[in-house]
Amino acid sequence: MKATDYDKSHYSGNGGQFNTNSFTTGYNSIILNDQGKNWINWSGWTKLCLRSSRDISGTTPTGSEYIGVYSSEQGNGYQPKLVITYRNQSKLKNIGSTDIKGYLLIQVQFQDPKSGQWATENDTVNETTQTIIHGQQLGLDTIYNGRVKTSDLKSGAGVYRVYATFRDPEGNVLVDSNQNQLVATWPFSVSES
Repeated sequence: MKATDYDKSHYSGNGGQFNTNSFTTGYNSIILNDQGKNWINWSGWTKLCLRSSRDISGTTPTGSEYIGVYSSEQGNGYQPKLVITYRNQSKLKNIGSTDIKGYLLIQVQFQDPKSGQWATENDTVNETTQTIIHGQQLGLDTIYNGRVKTSDLKSGAGVYRVYATFRDPEGNVLVDSNQNQLVATWPFSVSES
C-alpha cells in the first residue's frame, strides 16, 4: 500500500461486506460478491478498500466509534490473504469399468496474433504416467496449479491457453467410447501493466 491509496475517492461499489458485530480475534473472512470477484486483476495488483457503512454514507460520529483492523504493515501474521475455492475442477473422470493408463501433457500455448496458430510457450507437464482408476477422477488443476507464473511467459501480452491431453506412449491422443479426444483447453489473456 502507498499513502496515496488512502483516498476514498479512489474506491466505489460494494465487493462484499461483513458486519462488525461478527468480528473475532484473528482473521475475519469477507466473501467477495460477483462485483468484488470482477475486481481481481489476475496478472497484476488488486487494491481493495475496507470502509465502514457510516464512512460510506458520510454519517458524522456522535462519539468514539472505531474498530481495530490490521494489515501487513502491522507485521508478520497480519498479511491479508485471498482464498480461492475452486468449484468447477478441471478433471478427467473415468466412468468406465476398467482403469485408464496414459501420459498426461499440459502446456501453456501462445496464439500468434497474425496467423492465429498456437505455439507451445511452456511444457508444464509432459509424459507423466498417470492411471485413472475406474469410477475415480484425476484433478488436472491440482497438478497444474502453482507451476506457471505470468513472468514465465516470454511472448508477452496476448492470448494464451492451457492445453491438456491424455495420450498413449506414441503421443497419440486417447479417445473415449464416443470417439471424443481427451483434450481440453482454457483460454486466458495477458496484458502489460
